[in-house]
Amino acid sequence: MKRNIILWGATGQSIVNRSIIELNGDNLVAIFDDTVGLKSPFADVQLYTGWDGFNEWMTGKDLPNIYFNISIGNPHGKVRVFIANKLKKLGLKPISLIHPSAIVDKNVLLGEGLQIMAGSVVQSRAVLGDYVIINTNANIDHEVIIEEGCEIGPGATLCGNIYLKKNSWVCAGATVMPRLIIGEDSVLGAGSLLTKSIDNRVVFYGTPAKFVRKI
Repeated sequence: MKRNIILWGATGQSIVNRSIIELNGDNLVAIFDDTVGLKSPFADVQLYTGWDGFNEWMTGKDLPNIYFNISIGNPHGKVRVFIANKLKKLGLKPISLIHPSAIVDKNVLLGEGLQIMAGSVVQSRAVLGDYVIINTNANIDHEVIIEEGCEIGPGATLCGNIYLKKNSWVCAGATVMPRLIIGEDSVLGAGSLLTKSIDNRVVFYGTPAKFVRKI
């Protein structure tokens, strides 16, 4: 039976997520975004603006039978979690969007509302918190813990026994060596090689990655 799904976020992330929705045999029924004047990325799916638009759309809907996913990437992990929690309180159900080509080991602990894109690999005993994004061709090795709101960019590699705290962001093509910690709200820049743990709310970049600035 097809599930009816809404997406919040109407840019590139939603385009990828719609493909997953359809590959999994489900149906995208509406899309929402807070950006005024933004056009829907889909000719056949209406875009509603903000919470006013959501309240307009939800009138008369059977909300407990509608699922949602938040298609907003980092550095807006906190926003993704906030919107998700608000929709849950209204009665909608979070749904994880996992591409059929992704490899997720049976011993991975999965949170809710995840996005796991094509070609990504998540190895045994990893833990993915709520509303985490694992982008295309990312590699998450054994016993990696990723807290809620984090995003792993396309082609990034996380070696074993790594701990990512809330809302952190490992950008495209970056590599994190084993047994390191990335602090809450921190960013590892694209193509970087991280060889030491980093604190909360900092940006690191380079090979090897070095401190750039505080957030």
